[in-house]
Amino acid sequence: METDRHMSGMETGQDQLLAHTLRALLPVYQAITTVVLGDGKTTSFWHEDDCLADRFPALLSHCKTSDQTVHSILQNGLEPHLTPGQSAAALEELEVVRDVIARTVLSEASDRRESPFKDEQLDLRTLLQRCRDEARLWGCRLPRSAIGVCDAWCSTFVNAM
Repeated sequence: METDRHMSGMETGQDQLLAHTLRALLPVYQAITTVVLGDGKTTSFWHEDDCLADRFPALLSHCKTSDQTVHSILQNGLEPHLTPGQSAAALEELEVVRDVIARTVLSEASDRRESPFKDEQLDLRTLLQRCRDEARLWGCRLPRSAIGVCDAWCSTFVNAM
């Protein structure tokens, strides 16, 4: 039944709030974790660790969408995703990105994310303090509309300590 409600588009207010919160926290999650590239099927080509979107904005402006995975770009190339008539700046960036693509090697393993907390033995209090500190630190990178979410997380961490 739960799946039917989501598939029909009949989300409750709580569902919408949760979806909004998760979308707002995604940049924070991506910023405090790193991708270990495997098969590239779940890793964003433009928006992961190296953030090609920030490094090559002219080229990105000529993309029809920016939701390609590393796997799809390596399989099909970047060109099918580009609009015709790229600017001179986009063409220069395209040459660099082609080199990045040529040097990228995929494996059979699934992509995975690693956390800075991975190998540490933390007690709950230390973990909550670090989460609060990270939320404050990365809160400045969030869009203004998501700052309230970050503040709520900080309050949650403080209250739990």
